[in-house]
Parts: sequence; C-alpha cells; structure tokens
Amino acid sequence: MDYTIDLGFRNLQTGKEVIKRFEVCKPLGKVEFVPAPYVTENVRATILLPVEETDGDLAQEFLNNYEKVIMRRRDKVMLMLVLMYQSSSPSKGNSDIFATLKQRATKLSNKYHSDEMRIVWVSIRLPAVNGTMTLGNCKVLNFAMVDLAMRKIGTDALVLVLDVHADFTPEFLNRVRMNTISNFQVFSPIPFRQYNPNVTHADALDVKKTVGHFDRDEYKYIAFYGKDYVTARKKAQDEIPIVRTDNDIAKIVGNTHSGNIYELFLKYLDNIHCMRATEKDLRVKYHEDMSNGDRSNLFVGTKLQLAKIILDFQNVIDVIYK
Repeated sequence: MDYTIDLGFRNLQTGKEVIKRFEVCKPLGKVEFVPAPYVTENVRATILLPVEETDGDLAQEFLNNYEKVIMRRRDKVMLMLVLMYQSSSPSKGNSDIFATLKQRATKLSNKYHSDEMRIVWVSIRLPAVNGTMTLGNCKVLNFAMVDLAMRKIGTDALVLVLDVHADFTPEFLNRVRMNTISNFQVFSPIPFRQYNPNVTHADALDVKKTVGHFDRDEYKYIAFYGKDYVTARKKAQDEIPIVRTDNDIAKIVGNTHSGNIYELFLKYLDNIHCMRATEKDLRVKYHEDMSNGDRSNLFVGTKLQLAKIILDFQNVIDVIYK
C-alpha cells in the first residue's frame, strides 16, 4: 500500500515553516497463491429470500428487479421465497396474507416458462409466542429458514441468501458463482448500504461516498453450497438443533445464538475458506434496522450531511432544549 504524507517542520531559529513530502510504501506481506478448483459462470444458482408479513411491498419491488435482471436475460437462477407466517395468520385462499405475492410469483413463472429461472416458495409456520416473532428479535430463525428450504432445494445447489432490501446486478451473480466453490469456499459479500435519501437528497442508489458506504458489519448476505451447509449444521446441532419441520422451530426459539451463517462456517468447517469482499453491485436500500441494537452506524448520512442538518435547524433545536 502506498501513502503520500506531507509534514510541516518549523525552523526554531528563523521561524520559517518547511513542508516535506514523504512517499511511504507498506508491503502487504508475503503473497501466497492458493490453488482453487475450476469453476465457471454457468452454474445454476438459487436465491433464498425470507419474506415476513410486513415485507409485502418490498418483496414486490424485489420481484420487479428480479424480472428485469434475471428473467428477461434468461439467466440460470431460481428464486425461492421463504414465507414466514405468524402462528395465527391465515394461509389459505383469498385471506392468505401472502396471496398477492404468490399470485405475482406464479404469473412471472408462467410468463417465462423456464424451470431454470422459476419462482417457488416454501411456507413456514412460526410457533406461538408473546408478541410477534421476527428475524430481527429471534436471529436463530436464520438457521430454521435455511434448514427447511434446503429440504426442497437439494444439497447440490449453490445457495445465495438475500433479503427484500437487496438490489443486485447480473455481474454480482457471476461473481457469486466464481467465488463460491463446493467443499472449498463460501462467499459473504460486503454490500454497499444506502444512507437515508431524505438526508442525502440523492435520486439514485449510486456507489458514491455521499450516497452510502460499504457495510463491513453486515453478514446476512452469503453464498454457499448445500452440502457444505449441511455438513456444518450437523456439527453444530448440539448448539443449535436442526429444524426438519415447522414444529421443530419451537426447540430453538430460546436460543441466543447470533444467527450468523458465516460464523457457522468459520467455527465448524476448518477446510472451508470464508471469503469476504466489498461488492459494488450488491446494494442495500435504506431502511431502519431496529433489530441490531449494537450497531454504531445507523447509515443516516455522512458527518457533513448530518452537521448541515443540525445547523439548518439550530433555531428549532435551541427552542426544544432551552
């Protein structure tokens, strides 16, 4: 890594300041080439998309982007919606809380007539608890979601876990295919997360420092092969019981595990490389993430943008705190 440093020195006798420029090179260390199995961009991928009852509109937006990015291009990607029903929510007929989303998914699948890129879904009935159970307040549900979905996808599949806030491009999916290798490597992209558009006043979600920045604390987006996940889950079942049916979810509800699938691979599969890299073509739309109270960055805006808001509303602030 190369650095350019300007330092100012003052002559104690004359009082004059002298600027000296230094160019510093910091070696990254010994470079090691790691041989990897041969992979291509022609692998079929399966996107897992968890959808909670409050995500209806966002899921529709995701389908719109999926049609544009995947289906119109005839890409080899299957989308599986993981529909998460609360214990007492209706799931049949016109009263089905996900009826509109299911109709839209069926319409798109029929429109393009291809098993390579069809849209399917798996329904999960959550156990009865006090209040509403979500992926935010019960993070271990991430494992339940994948456990149940894998039974329909199969262990040979390349699986990519996203959410309804994700926006992606075909180039991103190609990099997922190249960086996810069976029995060798999992891939967790670091997404570009959008700041609050009411603060930035940006019209588009472009990769710019005034619009957002890469979220190194985000681990939910991850790609892996089914066989590797199943191997890791079997090793972790004493800590987190494997969920084979909806009824098994009740066994893990009280588990305080972080629900981090990336962490699962790190802990239980020594032979698997866990790759992290910034990904400019995976962009996360702004939303208030109240599920992670440990976050120090809420992605509201840059320091300059937030300071400007404070100055613009200084009179109001003075009145409130007077």
